[in-house]
Amino acid sequence: ARPFDTFGRWGGEEFLGIIRHIDAEGIKLIAERVRRLIEASSVGVPGGQERITVSVGGTLHRAEDDLDEVVRRADHLMYHSKEAGRNCVTTDD
Repeated sequence: ARPFDTFGRWGGEEFLGIIRHIDAEGIKLIAERVRRLIEASSVGVPGGQERITVSVGGTLHRAEDDLDEVVRRADHLMYHSKEAGRNCVTTDD
C-alpha cells in the first residue's frame, strides 16, 4: 500500500482498506499484494507458528454510493472469496 492508504479493523475478524486514487486494475494489484504478504506471514501460537491467509473483496467507490453501499459490496465480494476456497481476491471489475 501507499503512505496515504488507510487500513484498519472494521469488525470481529474483518479489516477495511481505503485506497484512494486508483482504478479497477490497481485495486486488483494492491489486493493481491496484500494477500500474498499475509499468506507469507505467520503468528506465534503455543507450540510454534501458525500460517495465516486472507479472503479479500475489493470494489471501487461509485458516484451514487454512500459508505454503507461500498462496504456492503466489498463484504459480499469478500464472502465470494471465502466460498471460492479462501485465500483469494474477488473484485467487481
